[in-house]
Amino acid sequence: MQKIRQPMTKIEVIELMKDSIKGTVHEEMFRQFKASRAVDALDLEQVGDGWWRRFLKRHKSKLSTSRGERFSATRADWTRYETIKDMYDGIYPQMVEAGVAVKLDTPIFTDMEGNEVDEDDPKRFGRKQEYKITHPELIFFADETGCNTSQKKDGHVGGRKYVCARGSRPQQLASTTDHSFTVLPFTSATGEAVCCVVIFQCANEDELKATWATGIDVFVDPVKEKNNVIPFENNSGKGKYYPFGPSCEFNGITIPCFHFSSPSGGITGTILAKILTKFDALGIAPRDNGVVPFLLVDGHQSRLDPVFLKYINDETHKWKICLGVPYAT
Repeated sequence: MQKIRQPMTKIEVIELMKDSIKGTVHEEMFRQFKASRAVDALDLEQVGDGWWRRFLKRHKSKLSTSRGERFSATRADWTRYETIKDMYDGIYPQMVEAGVAVKLDTPIFTDMEGNEVDEDDPKRFGRKQEYKITHPELIFFADETGCNTSQKKDGHVGGRKYVCARGSRPQQLASTTDHSFTVLPFTSATGEAVCCVVIFQCANEDELKATWATGIDVFVDPVKEKNNVIPFENNSGKGKYYPFGPSCEFNGITIPCFHFSSPSGGITGTILAKILTKFDALGIAPRDNGVVPFLLVDGHQSRLDPVFLKYINDETHKWKICLGVPYAT
């Protein structure tokens, strides 16, 4: 956590431990251990200060506590060659561990198609490679973009100018409704689009309006019934009044656009877990011969949510997750 500038406090570590053992055999073992020490019955379920002190003592060669210091959060500062090299120096061994890549005995040069070439070959592309991707179809990337429906602060498009009467200003109709949403695309190392996820700002997912998910194509005339009602079934699908979001074809599977909601309109650990649950239900990332699907995301706090961590570490549907630097995932 320290390496990604997200150090944890004592309280956060204790809460993480509680969530990590909850519902596992370790929770009952912990409870029995405390009972054998004649601990107050009200405290049997708690990971507390005593555990924290002993935890630090057991790992004193690796861990300590210290006052924090502020570190520049400017995203652009992370997008440098040295930082990206450090990122991949840490990521490639994890890919090998997941079974989606292998380390080469002798580093090689390749062309843009991945074919091995000599160092002085004019088709050579990039630096010498120490690793080879063996399962690009099981390597995924995701990075969200926050948006807002309000157009009040939208700037000029390429300095475009409009014709208007002298002394007047060309005013355009624009939405002023302040409503946040997030678009989260998933892609694969094969270069294919995998899935589009849209997260709407909504306090309760039950209040998510159907038309937010279906969308409305104002350029299409809907098929109406005699009483002027627009039937959903006859107007849903590509090229129709309710077009829905973009669907993707990946590994022979059609993956629809997923829709979620959160109070802020942003990503959460629970939503991330639900997305991977849908992926696993669709079977887009088969775990054959011990290979584990790999996902590279940036260091947003949602990636550290106990709900998400619990899902990806479940042996029945394990995922290998790595955090990358901003603008490079």
